Amino acid sequence: MPETTACPVGFVVSTTGQCVPSCPSGDGLDNRLVGGEARCVYRQDETKFFALKPSPIVPLTRPTDFAPTVASLQTTRPALYPAYKAAQDDFATKKALLLSQISTAKLVSDAFRELQTAENARGENPQAYQDARIRYYTLTQGDAWATAERRRLLNAEVLPTIVPYQQSIGFIAERQTQQAGTKSAVEAVKAKLITLKDDFRLTTTTLSKQVSELRNQIELQKRRALQQQAKTSEWFINLILIVLSLVVIGILIRRLMRPSRPAAPSSISKTSTYTSRGTQV
Repeated sequence: MPETTACPVGFVVSTTGQCVPSCPSGDGLDNRLVGGEARCVYRQDETKFFALKPSPIVPLTRPTDFAPTVASLQTTRPALYPAYKAAQDDFATKKALLLSQISTAKLVSDAFRELQTAENARGENPQAYQDARIRYYTLTQGDAWATAERRRLLNAEVLPTIVPYQQSIGFIAERQTQQAGTKSAVEAVKAKLITLKDDFRLTTTTLSKQVSELRNQIELQKRRALQQQAKTSEWFINLILIVLSLVVIGILIRRLMRPSRPAAPSSISKTSTYTSRGTQV
């Protein structure tokens, strides 16, 4: 996969594959390549130009990265920063020198000529017309007019395009806020559920322990009741045995204490009867 590269903001790629400063069209300058040399050329007089200092093109970390600024290269590409800083300073110095060599009257005259040309082709290239208009009126009315005009263009052309994006961003931000609130609520409910789960586990453990203790107490009471019942039954049986023993003893004593009676002479009576009966015979 080929490496993704770009030129920093304010620079353009030349045909040599290097980056050179972008010549501002608003100052009547164009980027040109003459005899293999990158130049800034004054459009209305091509004899007025200056050479541009090329710099190595900047490799991007990711294909989706934006073009860097020269200042950012100081930290992201420190090896390339000195070359771009030197090219930037060289461009500013040469541009100021070139424009100083052109009289104000010529600058205004050339700007007006370009404004007329751009106005005739306004429908085909509206941006060129705006650039030419800003250049001419900046030269004739000063930087204050240029600032006010840029503000007017911003309100008339740029803002209507930006507003829908701002509204979309606002809507997205609102949704993110709502989602963050929902997430916070869910996290709070989740934390509450975890707390309730822990409380329920603790309560269940406590109840189980209490039920176990109560069961043990009931079993202990049952054993005590059985033991008490066994003792009561044993005492009752012993009492009955004692009573029965006393009754038996009483009966025996009564029998032993009863006076004896003489026995009837049954055998003598029978003999006498037999004798008398024999005598009678």
